[in-house]
Amino acid sequence: MQKLIAYRLKQYKRYGNFSGVGSGKTISAILAGQYVGAKNTLVITFNSTIGNEDERGWTNEIRNAVKNANIYTKTDKDVTFSENSKNYLVLNYETFQQTDSI
Repeated sequence: MQKLIAYRLKQYKRYGNFSGVGSGKTISAILAGQYVGAKNTLVITFNSTIGNEDERGWTNEIRNAVKNANIYTKTDKDVTFSENSKNYLVLNYETFQQTDSI
């Protein structure tokens, strides 16, 4: 899975992985971003899988894989991407339906 996602991301420049639970989507997205040299990565996921840095979820997995990454979630109001490090914006699907998310 990880090699396939990295290959497709390199070919298409953007790619959505909608595989089932337990298929390795989290780590394949992180590794694929590293492989193609992405500075900014947008992750759209379920609210329950965003997590915090002290619990299981996207933010924890990103922090474990990319030590100096800037990780932003829907609770961050001032998001400024750094030019000198990897940036991850992790949002849940419902964020795009909320009136205050504009």
